[in-house]
Amino acid sequence: MNFKKNISSSPFFRNIPNIITIFRIFLALICIILLLVDFYTKNLNIVYEVLDANISALRLSATIIFIIAAFSDFLDGYIARKYNLVSNLGKILDPISDKILVNGVLICLTLDHTALAYLTIINILRDIFIDGLRMFASSKKIIIPANIFGKIKSILLFISICFILFLLSLTSSWKNVYLFNIPLFFATSLSVISGIIYYINFYKGVKKRGSITKS
Repeated sequence: MNFKKNISSSPFFRNIPNIITIFRIFLALICIILLLVDFYTKNLNIVYEVLDANISALRLSATIIFIIAAFSDFLDGYIARKYNLVSNLGKILDPISDKILVNGVLICLTLDHTALAYLTIINILRDIFIDGLRMFASSKKIIIPANIFGKIKSILLFISICFILFLLSLTSSWKNVYLFNIPLFFATSLSVISGIIYYINFYKGVKKRGSITKS
């Protein structure tokens, strides 16, 4: 208890979750830049042969950076909750950093004709829709509970992108786009389901608040 109290009272430690979140934004931008450089300047790529497989240095670097960034999403949330370091800045930065990381990489993979465009568009539109509901709910002080599908979706989306990036790092003439997108398809399906559940909870919250106001 004293340890938690000391951490909460220290200005530096109090901002550790936010520092990790900002670091994730930096990693996301680096990952996106590496992918764009790889996709549009093939002559700059370095390829290593390991166990009869040609491995792209840029793509493998992007994969490793993405994994670190994805892990940091779990880490900052865990630290913030465990040591009671949740802040208003963190509530704003955390979803922004996630969207830069996930949607930014998805757009890159779509530009490379690896991720199916309609899956990327659905995920981005879902985020815009949910963010709009969240901002409206916040302005009306409506509490919308998180649903398990949203959490599973986030995990599966991270895994899906890691899967695609890793396969891309194995530079081969064989490239089965539909196989690459199987996990992304399931993640997108959960994304839609969680969005529908979120809207239902939002609608219930609006009705409940309306009935309270009338009474």
